[in-house]
Amino acid sequence: MKKLLSMAVFMAGLTGLTYAQSTNTEIDKKDPKTKEVRQERKGRMHMKRHGAIMNKTAEEIAQAKTDRLDKELKFTDKQKKDVYAYHLTQAQEWKAKAEARKAERQARMNEMKADRQAFENLLTAEQKEIYKNKLAERKQRFEKSPRKEHRKGGKGNFKPVETTDESTDKV
Repeated sequence: MKKLLSMAVFMAGLTGLTYAQSTNTEIDKKDPKTKEVRQERKGRMHMKRHGAIMNKTAEEIAQAKTDRLDKELKFTDKQKKDVYAYHLTQAQEWKAKAEARKAERQARMNEMKADRQAFENLLTAEQKEIYKNKLAERKQRFEKSPRKEHRKGGKGNFKPVETTDESTDKV
């Protein structure tokens, strides 16, 4: 009985593993629309990542969105004008908010620089040197961090966590 049960569990696990390894191309063969949607999303994300939208005017953004929807939905002339007007107002609001965020970010950066300068004025020359070395070390550690690699699309440099006897005793 144990052998039979073990064999059934093994077969179920094996079936699950083979299903988990199916590729996107197999899924795309079953439903070709998923491939089109995936490619469209990929293209839009690519544009956003490289700042293509930030370089466009609100009118260009609205026109592109309207044209893309018109291909799928086949708007009438009146609908096309209304949809364009809607996208134009949305794009203008988005651009205004983006500019506000940019100005806010710049203000925060300037404030942080002023705070750091005020702090450095309190230090002696020797302390300033130690502090600058500490900042340089922190910057270097940040550049090598897996989180930074993830944002770039890389694999990162994950290291295994080392456990000591003291840390396992606490748990």
